[in-house]
Amino acid sequence: MKKIFTLSSFKIISALSLAVASLNYSHAQVLASWDMNSIATYPGGVNNFGPSPAAPNSTNANVVVGGLTRGTGVGTTGTGAARGFGGNGWTQTTDAATAIAANQFITFTVQPLSTNTYISIAGITTFNYRRSGTGPSTALVQYSINGGTFIDIATVSFTSTATTGASLSAGDLASLNTSTVTAMQGINDATVVTFRIVPLGSTGTAGTFYIFDFGNSTTADFVLSASSLILPLNVVEFTASKTNNGNLVSWTTSNEVNVQSIVLERSADGRSFSQLASFIAGSASYTFTDATPLNGANYYRLKIVDKNGTFKLSKVVAVMKGGKGAAITGIYPTITTGGLTLSVAAAATQKLQLIFTDLQGRIAAVKNISVTTGNNTLNLDISTVSNGMYLVKVLQNDNEATSFKIIKQ
Repeated sequence: MKKIFTLSSFKIISALSLAVASLNYSHAQVLASWDMNSIATYPGGVNNFGPSPAAPNSTNANVVVGGLTRGTGVGTTGTGAARGFGGNGWTQTTDAATAIAANQFITFTVQPLSTNTYISIAGITTFNYRRSGTGPSTALVQYSINGGTFIDIATVSFTSTATTGASLSAGDLASLNTSTVTAMQGINDATVVTFRIVPLGSTGTAGTFYIFDFGNSTTADFVLSASSLILPLNVVEFTASKTNNGNLVSWTTSNEVNVQSIVLERSADGRSFSQLASFIAGSASYTFTDATPLNGANYYRLKIVDKNGTFKLSKVVAVMKGGKGAAITGIYPTITTGGLTLSVAAAATQKLQLIFTDLQGRIAAVKNISVTTGNNTLNLDISTVSNGMYLVKVLQNDNEATSFKIIKQ
């Protein structure tokens, strides 16, 4: 179902609070997983206590995860287990501060990739291990935000000494749930979370501890999960066209959750935009009629404002009112070695000239193009144009429309 507004009718609702859904919410996402069965395929992995860092086998596309990394005090003397990441020479102490001072721990990091991607970390949800009879019997698990002080999450117990490995008990895994840790909820790319595992309780320097391939299978042996993953709003389609009632602007979106507002803006020159309308939440498909368009070019764009105050801008679309006008509404890439794609809005089918001028106003190249009524996409080859910075503009009837800056390399 579409929401249809006109400029005059929109004034009735403009005083309402604004909220438009813009992000996609998903449950129980795996952020990273390690399968220790494949540790032998890692460079230097087999029988060598595992490489450090040991990258995850699988990583969610919305995060960057640093591999499992041994502290400098962790030993790797002798031959390690073939399907594990760990070490020996653990300090014989139950005091975490002593072990940390000796750099005997394992760390890894996680960071969202985008400002507009929000992740709530649920914690370590799978933890398989192997320890020798004199190896560490417990471990303190901690976290740090952006390199700050480490904070305890829980202490877990390694009760089994079976050479085939074991899994943490359900109770221990539950204690690693971080869903109530505020600092790890709703984080974006401004936050790097470091996890630290501090093995404790070793009774001999030869004692070993590994994150291990329990069951000799390809099932993940160590998993970090998210309780929610919120992705940026995606503008699927954004168009503008001339009608008898004015300019019809339409767009559809996906991933609608937690955006403060969607603002439709208009400009006469493609540079200075002002608000035309704002929209309340409730629909992923919107239509707005600009009943009083400007004479000449009417440029439109969307300003998507998140709840944290940040915003992003959509592409620009344009409609020409009157005459046989035309205007560039977009150009990419702005740094090119030869290929250039232009979006041009035209009031009628016509032939135009694209003028490339340097910053001193000297013409470097002229391209003749043909456009049809409405929005056009044109691919150009400017490989023969000399390297430099240029302004690109449409010339029609000796009048110049909006120009865009590009760099030819």
